[in-house]
Amino acid sequence: MTPKNPALSRPWLLLFVLLGAGSYHLAMHWPKLSGWFVLGYLGFFWQVRRAGSARAALWFGWLLGLLIMVPQTWFLWGIFSYVSLALWMLMSFWLGLLAALWQVGCRRWGPRTMLWLAPLSMLGVEFFRSEIWPLKFSWDTAGCALSAVDWAVGLWALGVYGLGATLLALVVFATTRWRRIGLTLLPLLAWPLGLGKVKPGDGPVVSVAGVQYENESMDAYLRSFDEVLVKHPATQWIVCSEYSFPGPPTDDISAWASLHRRYVSTGGVQMVPGQTFDKFYNTTFLSGPGGEVEHRQVKCVPIQFMDDGLPAPEQKVWESPWGLIGLCICYDMNYARVTDELVRQGAQALVIPAMDLEKWGYAEHVLSARLGATRAVEYGLPVFRLASSGISQLIQADGTISAEGSFPGQGDIVAGEMKLGKGGHRPLDRWLAWPAVVLTGVVVLWLCGIGLRVRFARRAQGR
Repeated sequence: MTPKNPALSRPWLLLFVLLGAGSYHLAMHWPKLSGWFVLGYLGFFWQVRRAGSARAALWFGWLLGLLIMVPQTWFLWGIFSYVSLALWMLMSFWLGLLAALWQVGCRRWGPRTMLWLAPLSMLGVEFFRSEIWPLKFSWDTAGCALSAVDWAVGLWALGVYGLGATLLALVVFATTRWRRIGLTLLPLLAWPLGLGKVKPGDGPVVSVAGVQYENESMDAYLRSFDEVLVKHPATQWIVCSEYSFPGPPTDDISAWASLHRRYVSTGGVQMVPGQTFDKFYNTTFLSGPGGEVEHRQVKCVPIQFMDDGLPAPEQKVWESPWGLIGLCICYDMNYARVTDELVRQGAQALVIPAMDLEKWGYAEHVLSARLGATRAVEYGLPVFRLASSGISQLIQADGTISAEGSFPGQGDIVAGEMKLGKGGHRPLDRWLAWPAVVLTGVVVLWLCGIGLRVRFARRAQGR
């Protein structure tokens, strides 16, 4: 393989940045063609490495990140105002870092090394910025833009981070000495990752229903519970959203669950004993037919910059009458490190009560909801996500949505059957991500050290 990598002019780099961002947005809006658009996005992103310097690659990669992140997360302005400017800069920085790393890597080591270093660095950077560093944002990775139903096999085998890295590896191969062969084979190589379906579970079936409400009264909830039993009499479990009530279940909720012999989960605040009023846990309480709280789960990753409580001291699956069920709250679903723990404990289904405020807008609700199907096919588990103002979904293990609420959909009832499996499956990227993070960090630090040494040497010579 020949390390030919002629530098591109700024107009060409800008064109590739625009085409890359456009491809990503098209992937998000056209699910059936998402795989090809993601390949286009990665292909144009890979061309940014041909900047004349690492600094130029950093800035053009950063620009690409901004052109992706800002339109996709514009709703952050309505939530955080001017602080969102800093968030967008930080969210976009990681693409700039990747572009700079690829530029230096191609110049120093050539395409042979980049065949494995480029995808591993992408896996490491995406996992680090989504799961590890303090300002976690798991939106807008390459894998997130893929349709979960159409790319179920790839997501099940490789995971949301691993599948994006694998597609990048195909792109890198297509730009090597054998690029004509690579470009010809690229669709054929990527195609099997989108073939087939994940088999739904054949275990016990639980009938669930959820009611979408934001800041509604107790009477409204109880009337909706009665309506659920009229429209869906087989319902065994009713799910309410995160922060559906100020605190633990009231006597009214417990009495209703006991009278109708149903399970009811509600969201509320659990105060920390011996602490001040601002020390609390954002908790989901599960009341059983006996009227007692049988299970509770605290939110593991409270949202940054919001009064969202303390992190959960522990995670534990619910030993339900149908099997082991994992509960995680709202944005916890976005973190593989949170959902992985529930799957490790043997969860056969995931239930996610969420609070997405109506004022955050339709785009935020769509973006928050789309990851549910990805999690379902990654683990091969059904997922039920109930949001306060939509878009609530009942998703089967193969990624198909069998019931869905609207936005803002106040009073919408989302109901159906969850088919539990034997237990979840964790994809390959969960084991490769940590080595990739360490390797990428070592390479970045080593290259920075070399750069500083060269700079100091030049300054010394100038003296």
